[in-house]
Formats: sequence, structure tokens, C-alpha cells
Amino acid sequence: AIAALMKATLTMLPEDRFTMLRCMRYKTRILKELGDDREITAATAFTPAPHARIGFYNDGTLAGPTDGGTFITKPYGAFGNPEFDRVARESPYMPVGGELFWTKQGGAKMEFANGLKAIQRFHDQHYSLFSLVHGFSEQDYNPDPWTIDSWKQTVVTPQDLTSRGIPFDPDYFADVPNRTTFEFIRDYLGYRLKLESLHLQAAADGQTKLTAKIHNVGFGTPINRRTPYFVVLAPNGTCREYAANLDCRKFLTGSTQNLEATIPALKPGERLALWFPDASPSIRQRPEFAIRLANALEVKVVDGRLLNLL
Repeated sequence: AIAALMKATLTMLPEDRFTMLRCMRYKTRILKELGDDREITAATAFTPAPHARIGFYNDGTLAGPTDGGTFITKPYGAFGNPEFDRVARESPYMPVGGELFWTKQGGAKMEFANGLKAIQRFHDQHYSLFSLVHGFSEQDYNPDPWTIDSWKQTVVTPQDLTSRGIPFDPDYFADVPNRTTFEFIRDYLGYRLKLESLHLQAAADGQTKLTAKIHNVGFGTPINRRTPYFVVLAPNGTCREYAANLDCRKFLTGSTQNLEATIPALKPGERLALWFPDASPSIRQRPEFAIRLANALEVKVVDGRLLNLL
């Protein structure tokens, strides 16, 4: 019955959108029923096949050793558990999210879910989203300070991250006395794209070849289809778009990719920008669905485009 519901859900959704399940053992059983019992790999990722469109949502994240029953065989919620390992392998290619237990259920206490353990989990399984309601006195129905409250009080240092093999942007710690684990989780959930360099080179026929080097230091990957664009913004506010050569879903955690395009030479007064819209026509020019780079760049909305000005 669950497999039938899943099949209907996948049919109802656009073929490049995902749904999510809590337990990997549920996904395995459903895929067997649907005749597609495969694991997501780089070769099958982001295809219409059922196995490639079911993500992972753990609504018992760090709620005790088993994640509240999500991982039920030893070593439970850790590498070495087959389901945990599969989530880690598939997670670069699917949405991963979760939530703590409600405080009155007694789960997700600080000894299991302190801020540094949470950062490690979100990195290991490439989390894209996380509930701000559960385990947080400002949102939960228990007004007492709980897990997320503790994250707001716990400091994380570059040394903490380096020792755990967690990538980060060194500039993130510049000019601030410290960062809390809450801030780091908030700012690194999903992708965090930073422009590392921009190179302009004269090409034939008066054209200019552009190469932008983009680095992803976030926990996850942009999972929805996007084509990046170089945009030339004229003084009168009109825009010319030039598609780059890359699908944003290639921005795996810790990777650096080159965006390339060739444009006519810039004229006086014209400005260059990067735009990362969602590919869906209905939201392509809604700025809240576009990617904002992590650099301290000027950002401007022009005709629905969220432009990262270079």
C-alpha cells in the first residue's frame, strides 16, 4: 500500500522533483515493489527513475543512539550501520533533512545532540534542511531551554571543524569574536556557494571569455535543476543573459567548478553579474528561489532576477 502511495506521489510530482522518507529500510522495500531496487549513484542521480527521486527525512535526528528508531541495528546511528552508510552514499544526490524529537517526548537531549555532533551528522549525511521548531524553546511547546537553545550557546572554532574534516570558508570566521554551532548549522545547511575567482579573457571577434570559479562549502548539493547565467546589466536596467556550461547539481560538497561563457565585450557603464535561477518556468524569475552567493557582493533584483553583481 505504501509503495502504491509512493508511485502515485512520484507520478503527481514533476519528474525532476523529489519526495522523502524517514527510514532507508522503507525505501528499500518500496523500491522492490516498484521494480527499481537500486541505489543512487553519480550515473543515475537526478533522473526520473523512482530510486533517484526518493530522499531521506529523519524525524528522529540524534534522538538517542538509534535516532529514535531510525537506525535499529548496531552500531545504530553511525558509520557501520548499513542504512546509515547508504544514506551517506546517496545523500550528495538527494534531499536530506530532519528534526529533533519534541522535548516532551524526552528525545534529542544535549548528550546525544550537542552542536558539534549535529554539525558532524549534517556534514556526513549532507543535510539540506532541518526543523527550527522541535527542541527549541522559542518554537516547541516546552518553554524550557533545550537542544537548539544549547546550540546557540556553544562556540565552534576553525580548529573544531578542521579536526573533524568539515569544509568551511575561512572568511566566515573573519572579523567576528566567535561563531556558535547554531550559526554554523544555519549558514551551512544545504549548499553554500562562494565565488573564488573571476577571469576575463579576450576572445575572437571582439568577444570576451568569462570563467568564474565557484566553491561549495555547504553540507549539501543544489538538488533542483538550475542553469547559471552570466548577466550583463546595462545602465538603463535591461539585462542580457548568457548561459554557463554547468548544471548546478554538479556542485557537490567541497567541490570547485568552473562556470564558462563567451559574451560580447562589455561597453562603458555595463555591469556583469551571476544569476542562479530555478529552472522551473513558474519560479524562474522569483528572486526568493535563486541562489545568493556567500561573498560580500552587492545584490540587486532586476525584473525578478536575483543578480550577484561582480
